[in-house]
Amino acid sequence: MPPEGVALIGDNAQGKSNFLEAIYYLETLRSFRGARDSQMVAFGEDVFRVVGTTEAEGDEERRGGCVAAAFQRRGKQKKVTIDGSEPERLSDALGHLSAVIFSPADIDLVSGGPAERRRFLDIVLSLNEPGYLAALQQYRRGLQRRNASLKAGDPASLVSVWDDGLVRSGAEVVATRRRWIDGRSGAFGDYYRRVSGGAVSRMTYRSSVPLPEDDAVESVQEPFREALLGTRERERRMGVSVVGPHRDGWYPVQVARPRIATTCASSSTTRTRVSICATTARAASAGRPRSRCASWRRRRSATDAARSRSSCSTTSSPSSTGGEASACSS
Repeated sequence: MPPEGVALIGDNAQGKSNFLEAIYYLETLRSFRGARDSQMVAFGEDVFRVVGTTEAEGDEERRGGCVAAAFQRRGKQKKVTIDGSEPERLSDALGHLSAVIFSPADIDLVSGGPAERRRFLDIVLSLNEPGYLAALQQYRRGLQRRNASLKAGDPASLVSVWDDGLVRSGAEVVATRRRWIDGRSGAFGDYYRRVSGGAVSRMTYRSSVPLPEDDAVESVQEPFREALLGTRERERRMGVSVVGPHRDGWYPVQVARPRIATTCASSSTTRTRVSICATTARAASAGRPRSRCASWRRRRSATDAARSRSSCSTTSSPSSTGGEASACSS
């Protein structure tokens, strides 16, 4: 793809979304649609294989590379290689191609519940923040065991066995999430103003645990521990852990509306989705100086031309994606 980007325009069922999905798969090793690997194999075939070659020109510290991923339906075997070498764990292959997907389903990031926003943020941080994925996995394991103990009606002395591990990993998850949201809220607001004609918006992180002003992991641990102690009776009644990062959320908040109407985006929901995508692409560009791609999948109407130009220019400008390629399908 050329640095200025690619636009794929055509009828349905011609492979436009497959092209974008192939790009994104090389970063996350999963479908952005939530499809299983077995569902992505072509009819009549037993294997799919996706290969992406990246180039990094004009920068000696950066280099191109080759990422390949394959899945065999028989035996449900997945294999990934980076520059011809197979990593010890699949998680070590995540994020070698920096891609951000924007699709109609992303409306849930704005109008949906906090679970979808948590999932989106967890994916972004797992790809961009070293150590986040390990902390998140450890927290989920501890949470599962603690909830099993609560559901079984175990006494508090047994339930609390899982508290230390939950506090350590959970505090790291919360601190990283809040630090990322706070650090990107300004960029999100800048993009939102550009696509809305002057409206003011920001992102905020809402924790189920009272948080201190600083975002150090150690500073989050004690409030988290106190929150667990203060909800013992409620947890006993409900049979689940009721505080922690699995109950947190982050929200885009519109502070002020524009004084004049704009055709840059059709609604505040669309403007917010565009701004989130642009912010994520910019963060990926800053955090991982490798080949980058912002991928768009959108339904197009006769009145979408101006909004499409504005939205695509927002995420494919050098300030948002480092000047690398973007791919759009309509």
